[in-house]
Amino acid sequence: MLFAYRDVGEGREQDAEALRESLLKHDSFVNKLVTQGIPGKGMLKSTQSQWLALIRAPGVGSASLHKLLHHFGSIAEVFSASAGQLHTAGLKADACEAILHPDESLIASDSAWLEEPNHHLLTWGDPDYPVLLREIPGPPAALFLKGNPELLKL
Repeated sequence: MLFAYRDVGEGREQDAEALRESLLKHDSFVNKLVTQGIPGKGMLKSTQSQWLALIRAPGVGSASLHKLLHHFGSIAEVFSASAGQLHTAGLKADACEAILHPDESLIASDSAWLEEPNHHLLTWGDPDYPVLLREIPGPPAALFLKGNPELLKL
C-alpha cells in the first residue's frame, strides 16, 4: 500500500510545474538531494527527523518544500537557518516555528511507524521514488510506504 503523505495542495499548479521543470533541468540539484539527507536504509536518524519535521510543518506542501531545498541546498541547511532566513525563503511564521521547534511527539510517532518492518519514507530525490510519480506536476515531496519499495519500479 502506498500513501502520499503531503501533496502540493497549495493552489499553485503553475508554480509547481515551473519548479518541477527547473528541478529536472538541474541534475546537480537532484544529485545533491540523493546524496544529502535522503531517507533510506542508511539514513541518519537526525536526517529522518528533519524530513519528518519538515513534512509536518504547517503550510509546507510539496512545492514549498522543493523550493526550500533548492534555496538552502540541503535539509540540514534548512534546519540551520534562522527564522528570518526561513521567512525570506517564503515561509509563514507558523511554518518557521515548526521548523525551529519541531513537535517531538509527532516526530516520535512517525519514527515509531517507520521502525516497523517494511515501513519506509521515500522522498522526491530517493532512487526508489516512483519515476512516473516524479514526472507529474507537483509530485509529493515524501511518501510513507508500507511494503516493498522495489515494487514501485514495476
